[in-house]
Amino acid sequence: MEPLEKWIWLDPQRYPNSQSTVYSGFLDKADGCYTVAEFTRRYEFDKVIASARLRFSGDTEFSLFLNGRLLATGPASAGGDFLFNDFPRPQHYASEILVNPNCRFLDFFARVKMMPVGINEYSQGRGGFMLTAYVTFEDGSKAVLTTDRTWQARRNGAYTAPYAYDGRIAPDPYAPAQPIPNIWHCLTSPLPPRTEEKLLPPGGRLTLAPGETRQAELPFDRIYAGFIGLSVQAQGELRLTVCCFETDETGSQEHFIFDADSEYRGLQLHSIGGYRLTAENRSGHPASLEISLIATCYPAPFCARTVTSDPALNRVLEVSTHTLKYCRQLMHLDSPRHSE
Repeated sequence: MEPLEKWIWLDPQRYPNSQSTVYSGFLDKADGCYTVAEFTRRYEFDKVIASARLRFSGDTEFSLFLNGRLLATGPASAGGDFLFNDFPRPQHYASEILVNPNCRFLDFFARVKMMPVGINEYSQGRGGFMLTAYVTFEDGSKAVLTTDRTWQARRNGAYTAPYAYDGRIAPDPYAPAQPIPNIWHCLTSPLPPRTEEKLLPPGGRLTLAPGETRQAELPFDRIYAGFIGLSVQAQGELRLTVCCFETDETGSQEHFIFDADSEYRGLQLHSIGGYRLTAENRSGHPASLEISLIATCYPAPFCARTVTSDPALNRVLEVSTHTLKYCRQLMHLDSPRHSE
C-alpha cells in the first residue's frame, strides 16, 4: 500500500517569494530563496496513546520536535556523490520511527530550511514539509493524522540568510498552512534518523562585562560534523561571530545578533575541530553565553575494533573509526569539510 503523504508549506499569498528554490548548493543562490518556515499542530485525545508510527520528510532541511523534545533531523541523504545535485534527484526520502508517548496528546513543531546551502544538500526545487502519524491507543483503537490546513505555519525571519541569525527579529504570526502538490513521492529511508550528542568545549562558557569584546579559541578533542548550539543571557545587543575550523584553516562562519535570553540550534552542518569566537557586548549590562557542538551522525550500533601492540597505531585506528562515523555515512564524502 502506498504511504499516505500530504505536504504543506507557507501560503503563497503571504509569501510569494518563499516558494521555490535551487536544486543544489553549487548553483547560483540568486536563483533561489532562503527561507526558514515553522509548523506546529497539537492533537489532544480523551484516551492514552500507546504508540505512534511517524513518517515525515522535508525540503531542504528540517528539525522535528514532539512534545517539546527534538525527535529527528533530516531528510535522509539521497545517496551517491554530491556532484550530481544540479538537477532534481530521482528519489527523495522519508524517515519512519515508532514512538510511545504514554500520554493523551501529540504536540508537533517543525522548523524547515528552504534552499541548499552546503554542497551535500539537495532539493526538489521548492519548500515543503510532510508528516503522517499512525496512532494506536491503549484501548486498541487507531487514528491517522496528517499535515493539512489545520496545521499552523509561519516564517521565522530571524534566520536572515545562510549563516546569519538576528534574534531581534520576531517570527511572523501563525496562519493556516497551505496544502501543496506532492512532487516528492518519498521512498522510505532504510537509515534511521541521525543521532545527536551535545559537546561543550573547554572554555565554552563566557561572561562579558558591559561594552566588552572578547575573542576565544575553543578546540575539541577531534573533528566532528555538527551544528552550532548557543545559550545566551543578554539584556541588550550581543553580537557573535563563530568560525568553525578543522585544524588551522579559516573555516566556515556564522554570525549572530541577540538582545535577550535565547536558545539557538543551528540549521547548517559544519565540520568542527574547534571554534574561533568573537563576542561583542554592546549593552550596558553583563552578558553570558554557552557555546556547544551538536555532533550528529547516523547511528552506528556495531563497531569492530582492531587492537595492536603499538599504542600510536591504535590511536590512528581509533581516530579512523571516529572519522568514519562522519565522513562515509552518506552525509558527505572524504571529509566533513565537504559539507560547506
